Amino acid sequence: MTLSTFRWLIDVNPERMTQQNIETLLAAGFATQAMLDRAIRSRVSNGGSLAVHLVLQGVLPDALVARWFARRYQMPLALDADLDRLSAEIARLLPDEVVYEAGLLPLRRWTERSLVVGWVDPTEPGRVEEAEFFSGYTILPHVMTAFQMATAFER
Repeated sequence: MTLSTFRWLIDVNPERMTQQNIETLLAAGFATQAMLDRAIRSRVSNGGSLAVHLVLQGVLPDALVARWFARRYQMPLALDADLDRLSAEIARLLPDEVVYEAGLLPLRRWTERSLVVGWVDPTEPGRVEEAEFFSGYTILPHVMTAFQMATAFER
């Protein structure tokens, strides 16, 4: 699967998703109708992009979606090395509610007043401004995979 194969999934409002798009996923064997229905319901209930919900359903590869988001939103990818250096001190720089609500994970300081954060779903740009408001830091978002985020939360 290439980036262009699922480009239409990113930022697609499920109410505007065409039957042709759904049939493409079904015909290619990437998803069953039940999987698509669950992903659409999850997106409607929880927000975010359909692509991320399809990753969580196991329909789309996590790393491919992260690379596409990085290209689409012109953001660097979070590195596994950033995850290896996670510390409690850095984690405390963003309030827990911002981390969980916005899906932003503090990775490292860039400068005295700026913070590199990992972000799984950059389709909601207001989340960065929210994090800047609550933290007082300039936020430098890096796209990370859902797997990287889950791994970081386990630490």
